Amino acid sequence: MTVSTLPQTFEPTLPLSELLTVVLITHNRPVFLRRALQYYRNLPCKVMVLDSSSERPEDDFSTVDYHHLPQIAYWGLQSKLTFGVERLTTPYMVFAADDDFLLHGALGEAVSFLEANHDYALCIGYTLMYLGLAGSVNYYRRDKKV
Repeated sequence: MTVSTLPQTFEPTLPLSELLTVVLITHNRPVFLRRALQYYRNLPCKVMVLDSSSERPEDDFSTVDYHHLPQIAYWGLQSKLTFGVERLTTPYMVFAADDDFLLHGALGEAVSFLEANHDYALCIGYTLMYLGLAGSVNYYRRDKKV
């Protein structure tokens, strides 16, 4: 397996806001959605919310592309994802659950890599999980403790 690295001088021709959409997926977790929107608020890209909650939260969603989809049950994830993909206006997208935190710099690097390497269709990074304890936090990279 060969790993390509991004040339140091490559800059995308368009701003990230025209290249990338973060598609946030949520279901009956308004607090998690609020926290995720707060986290992504300064990321210079589009944000689409696919919310299959039974009740629409009373939050202000004027800065994102919000879709309330109560007709799609919890188990209808594929339908929800298809709904979102059909409405994308950017060439690149990333799905994020309401409890995922995608690193802002990594998203920019991924888009830059894809723009520079048109023979690639997707990027994947490391997954970091955590376990919060009373006096500490343990972090895990995939199945390995780091």
